[in-house]
Amino acid sequence: MKSVVRPEYIKEIIQLYALYILLVLVIYKAPQIVSLLVQIAMLIAFYRSKKDYFWFALVFIAESQPGSFFMLSDPSHSFSLFQFGPVGYLYFWMLFIVVAFFKTLKKKSTYPFFLQGPVIALLIYIIFLLLIYGIHKLSYFKFFLPWLFLFILPRSFKKEEDYIGFFNLLFAFVFFVVLTQIYFLLVGHDINVMLGGRLYSVLPDKTIEEASQALRPVAGISITFFSIIGSVILLLYKKTNISKNYLFTILIVSLFSIFLTATRSWMIAAILIFISFLLFNSKNPFSLILKFLLPIVVLILLFSFVPLLKKQSDMAVDRFETLINLTEGDVTAGGTLSRIDERGPRVMKKFWESPIIGFGLGDESMVADDGHVGFQNMLLHSGIIGLILYIILWLSFSFKMFFRENSLSGKHNYKHIPIILITSLLGLIVIHAGSQWFGLGFSYDRGFIFFLILTYGNFIYWESAKKESLIK
Repeated sequence: MKSVVRPEYIKEIIQLYALYILLVLVIYKAPQIVSLLVQIAMLIAFYRSKKDYFWFALVFIAESQPGSFFMLSDPSHSFSLFQFGPVGYLYFWMLFIVVAFFKTLKKKSTYPFFLQGPVIALLIYIIFLLLIYGIHKLSYFKFFLPWLFLFILPRSFKKEEDYIGFFNLLFAFVFFVVLTQIYFLLVGHDINVMLGGRLYSVLPDKTIEEASQALRPVAGISITFFSIIGSVILLLYKKTNISKNYLFTILIVSLFSIFLTATRSWMIAAILIFISFLLFNSKNPFSLILKFLLPIVVLILLFSFVPLLKKQSDMAVDRFETLINLTEGDVTAGGTLSRIDERGPRVMKKFWESPIIGFGLGDESMVADDGHVGFQNMLLHSGIIGLILYIILWLSFSFKMFFRENSLSGKHNYKHIPIILITSLLGLIVIHAGSQWFGLGFSYDRGFIFFLILTYGNFIYWESAKKESLIK
């Protein structure tokens, strides 16, 4: 009988939670020198560790900020070693990437990178924009650091077990994210405030009972979104020692979490991945309904009889349904979408002054910069050429995954996973329409998700070809 989680992973989960709690305590309650020493010790431990996926999981979870811990808008409680310097705050993830780079410098990746051409073209273009326009602030250079993941991740995630280990650790925090969301709905703010953290100023300090529109407990959303991708991938594995029931639970709870955020683009992206899983999981995808029946019934009962969930779900559905107004010509989506009629035109007005190459990250681009309109902001920064180069990268990845999918037999362990990776990339592009994901640089968590999808796609592309000859 399969255990829900392998014993060695249980030990790692306990260690992960212990380190995360330690980080929260030293950053929120201890003197800064203690926080500094703990973070330095963690960097040393990471450099000496043989399980890189453990540390990547820890940093990804911390940078996803569940419960709004380590918010950038709360500088005194940010996950940083120093809170001053010529490049602004020296965040832990910045040194973590540098240490990871030097750690993997002498390592060789298992396989060549299959998107080398499109990536090199994009990087050359970014350097060109930097030479032409310079950079608005020296601290912006930190957003280029995640590009090093293209070198680091193939050398850190070399085996199937590395990906499985990472996702198992991530799954363990899905429940924590949901608990922090419930707390948010009950009290009107995130749990970080309990330890003296700053209230997220964008959100109204109202409980769900006082609110007239859906609250937005979005802290930690990267964890649950990436867990949807991970759980679907592992559910599609023909051979896995992880309980299918556990993976189904993670998938349902993660979807539930995304729904609670009432964030339309993330909801659409999650639904796309879930539908693709249903379509490709079996010859009769509707047979999966029976497996999902019990958790769906439980959720329906919760949304029907728990007042705070019922009100939040009703308002979340109302917010999602405002997208129908777009099809009827209301560009504001019932007054809930200022991106199209206000934010977008403001960015595009500046973009048309330099439509071919944009304005890079120089002083001029900052006049109209707005990360709430992803594609428009991408055009502002990198112009039509930059968008085309990204489209080439996206299409190259998708075509290679589609080609590999068609070459695999139905019995292959990785069958249908290339399609899930294509859908996952499409989900990122959907989110990008509402909040900038792709561009000249990345935040840590978004860059990590994107580059790990590319890295895992590269692994599947070559590994499946090697193993296909063994399948008869």
